[in-house]
Amino acid sequence: MTNEEMLEDLKSFMVTTVRTEVNAALDAKLEEKLEEKFDQKLAPIHQRLDSLESKMDDLTEFVQDAITTSNDVNQEQLDNHELRITKLETATV
Repeated sequence: MTNEEMLEDLKSFMVTTVRTEVNAALDAKLEEKLEEKFDQKLAPIHQRLDSLESKMDDLTEFVQDAITTSNDVNQEQLDNHELRITKLETATV
């Protein structure tokens, strides 16, 4: 192998090595920029989801309160059914 061939092999090796390193650095930078863009695009979606989650929590609490109120009224009617029957009986007599 001549000196020129060795130099050409060395040049080829260096070019390949540098190209690989540059591509790796560019890929890392590109990935970082893509993640940044992705996060920017997702921010409004996360805000909307947080808003919807808050509304769902409020709605769930409202329904739970309504059911509790209804159950309380029904329980009061059940507790007082004998008194109501007695009042109806005396009203018909």
